[in-house]
Amino acid sequence: LRGNTDGLHSRLLFYRSEGTTEWMDTVPGQKGNTLEDRYKAIGQRMKALHETYRDVDIEVTFKDDHWVQRNKLGTQWLVSFRELGPNALGIPKRAANNLMKLAVSLPLARNCESIPAGSKVTWQCTDEDFATARKVVEASLACSREIFVELTKSVMTPSEKRNLDLLSLLGPSFKTAEAVTAGQSIGLPVITTKRMLKKLLSEERLVKER
Repeated sequence: LRGNTDGLHSRLLFYRSEGTTEWMDTVPGQKGNTLEDRYKAIGQRMKALHETYRDVDIEVTFKDDHWVQRNKLGTQWLVSFRELGPNALGIPKRAANNLMKLAVSLPLARNCESIPAGSKVTWQCTDEDFATARKVVEASLACSREIFVELTKSVMTPSEKRNLDLLSLLGPSFKTAEAVTAGQSIGLPVITTKRMLKKLLSEERLVKER
């Protein structure tokens, strides 16, 4: 997925939720909110947020630990996507940025009804805000990974498919012996698995820990 395809894909957020098991009447003319009514209500809420924040000077700060967590998470996500090749690396990088953007938006949404016009306020992102943002971004990142793999399967070479099959059986950190065992479980000879690991290391898609 060269070019801007990866860039556009990595800017998506995916949400999953439990579906309702209750059937709703869809006969035209029946009482109830239409989609138009619902979208109009959403638009009105967004307009109200814009009006609230238009003339307010707001600063949202993070704790030092939030920045430390962000760096650790960014590193972990980058390592986990490295096995998918260079075209996937934009996804975890932007996820780390989206983490902070989402964490900033939570205190804004929470306090939008209590801000006097023209005021200047400073809020700190709470641990709960950060944890909520992390949960949403990690769920979205998992969906992005699934979709990226599906989209690239058709253009993968046989060797790339073997790499993916092998690495999908391993965690973010593993020993050579564990990789050999995983390779054998999918029919790869020991020498083939070791050759694959050597090549992935040379391409910097794996990092050898000293």
